[in-house]
Amino acid sequence: MSIDFSSFEHRGLRRLWRYALPIGVIAASAMTARAFDTSWVAPNQPISAASLKDDLDEISTRLAALESSTLGYPAVDSALSGVGLWCGPAPTSFSVATNASAFSAAFGRIMTTSEGAFAQAFAEPSLPTNCGSAPNYCYGPITFFLINPNAARTITLNGFFDDGPSYIYVDGNTGANKFLSPALFNTTSTNVTIPTGPFALSMIACSNNGPTVGLYIPNQFITANGLSIEYDRTFHRAGK
Repeated sequence: MSIDFSSFEHRGLRRLWRYALPIGVIAASAMTARAFDTSWVAPNQPISAASLKDDLDEISTRLAALESSTLGYPAVDSALSGVGLWCGPAPTSFSVATNASAFSAAFGRIMTTSEGAFAQAFAEPSLPTNCGSAPNYCYGPITFFLINPNAARTITLNGFFDDGPSYIYVDGNTGANKFLSPALFNTTSTNVTIPTGPFALSMIACSNNGPTVGLYIPNQFITANGLSIEYDRTFHRAGK
């Protein structure tokens, strides 16, 4: 009697693939989240298509939740000098556009915050030589790209802005929604007018008595005011 090993092997592989694939998916789902229901998987029992579908649906739901969950509360640190302190005074306006042909606060290093709260001290080991006889030493802008889902309104920001004069800007104080705060000194609070929809909120802190600049925002102002991060613009996703 002759045996068609080729046919036998193909049938075996098909049978192995048919059972190994769903078992592999189930095992992967169990490794990803132990809360999945795998009680229906038992030796010498047929695989339940309905239970397998339930687990796959659970995987899909959890992946969707993960993909849409918050990525943190980043800000863009785009010091005007490129690195470190620079000689002031702070400008009255600057660009926050995604435009690489000129300086823009849209580009820089990503810094992390706690729902908008952060504390930073910026210093140079020696005085810049080109700051003049009565200098301001400044740092920033530090910019949050935010979304306000509600109507245009005024929010209050608290913080320490060194001995100034320091400023808070909306959209770099340019365009239809431009805003520039009064000069800020030391620990203070100020009202900031924000538009509905996306906007940029920037801060520049300055010191008039030495090359160390402190900038603290102790309150989680983003979530406290119902705002959210515009991730596409922060990270320049999809060309934004």
